[in-house]
Amino acid sequence: MAEDFWWKKAGIFYAFARKSHFVKNVHNAFLERIDELHLQPGTRALDAGCGDGNITFPLAKRGFDVVAIDFGEAVLKRAKIKQDKLQIKNIIFEFADLNNPLKYPDDSFVLITSLHVIMKIKNYQTALSEFYRVLKPGGYLVISTTSSNETFSHWFLRYIKKNGIIKSFWDIRWIIAWGIPYCLLTRRKERRDEWRWKKEELQKHLEDSGFMTLLVQDVPYIHVGCALGVFKKL
Repeated sequence: MAEDFWWKKAGIFYAFARKSHFVKNVHNAFLERIDELHLQPGTRALDAGCGDGNITFPLAKRGFDVVAIDFGEAVLKRAKIKQDKLQIKNIIFEFADLNNPLKYPDDSFVLITSLHVIMKIKNYQTALSEFYRVLKPGGYLVISTTSSNETFSHWFLRYIKKNGIIKSFWDIRWIIAWGIPYCLLTRRKERRDEWRWKKEELQKHLEDSGFMTLLVQDVPYIHVGCALGVFKKL
């Protein structure tokens, strides 16, 4: 199975990550940065790489009008089922590939969010350029990415020494539930390596795309770390 097919069809396994406190650290920090912008209800937002709604639904609950896009058909289906169940009206879920230009007109959104997606986008320059284009002047981009190249085995040995083997395996159970199917169902030669940007590199990529940096920070996230940034279009 090719990597693209995994994310389109089988990426539902990633839902296990929702139960991890590692992921919750990132989600909480991400939402705190959004709240600090003090945007008004009715703000038009684009959630780029929405998955099954980790950030989409919190945005909608804050009163934003959200367009949520993703390449994964399986996770989009889950998100739409959840939307129907919760009867939330202010979200539009749509299929989109961030490697390609977006269909939205210039200056369409006041806020763009992209939670841990850009590192998997092959043509990330296109994605960042499109974020800038569809964002209104004075609008904000809140984005996160993987920030460390440390190997899993190196980190896990350190984690076991600190927390013990039982807690360590319990804490990473979602990685096992996601990682084993991924390794079994994708061909090694077709797995796409992630871009790994430290916070200084994230800042440079965004500034090269025209954004002004408001904040860049590190957030603990499993062994790989997370660089989280808030940027503005002048």
